[in-house]
Amino acid sequence: MTLRHSLPCGLLLLSLLAWSNPAAASAKLDPRTLITPQEAETLLGAPATLEVHDMQAVYPGSADFTYQTRNIHILSAAFYPTNGTEMFENQRKNLSAAGKKLLPCAVADACFLVGGQLNARKGNVYFTMEGAGRGDVPKIEILARKVVGRLP
Repeated sequence: MTLRHSLPCGLLLLSLLAWSNPAAASAKLDPRTLITPQEAETLLGAPATLEVHDMQAVYPGSADFTYQTRNIHILSAAFYPTNGTEMFENQRKNLSAAGKKLLPCAVADACFLVGGQLNARKGNVYFTMEGAGRGDVPKIEILARKVVGRLP
């Protein structure tokens, strides 16, 4: 087989892989685009440093990160762009089975709050956001509504 004949086969294979694996087809989510440093600073009340956690081996295409101030006020967020519907439903079932009180919220396609953590799903993207204190929950809900518009 010549290169001329193998090239279309290779493109077909790459196309099939991208179609069967949405994470391969889409770019990795960028924490600074999902939640800007300015938004984190506004929520936390002080300048914050971004720390990105590499979860690519376990959750390809994901974005898992925290913003932290000098006085240890933290905003954490995690976005999983594949299997989001299943992950969201599993989290809801597991927390309910553990006796946790799930409160509804109005973010994305589906959303609930447990403690100070917001759990939401937009399309097939599951994400969580949490601040250092329960007082952050209303601010996190407002920020989450902005973030939803930035998701694929």
